[in-house]
Amino acid sequence: MAEHLSEFQDVVNQLTNLEIDLGDELQSCLLLGTLPDSWDTLVVALNNSAPFGVLSMSMVKESLFNEERLELCLYIGCFCYRKQGEKSIKKVSKK
Repeated sequence: MAEHLSEFQDVVNQLTNLEIDLGDELQSCLLLGTLPDSWDTLVVALNNSAPFGVLSMSMVKESLFNEERLELCLYIGCFCYRKQGEKSIKKVSKK
């Protein structure tokens, strides 16, 4: 996901250099539109939960990284969580 976001940001930067300003909400929508079909559930959830129907890049990026982390934890067979304010993720093995 980090690579995908980096490539997306490169395109946004190129457009900015051409004096094309996409704005935060449009960037958010475009980024979600570049995701594979396997991310559709998250895209719909984000669209439905956006405050006042407005998406932000920070909200979208955070959600994408959280979803990726959850998928990784499920893949390796653990439950990961982070208490509010903690910087590290704790790993708890399934019983």
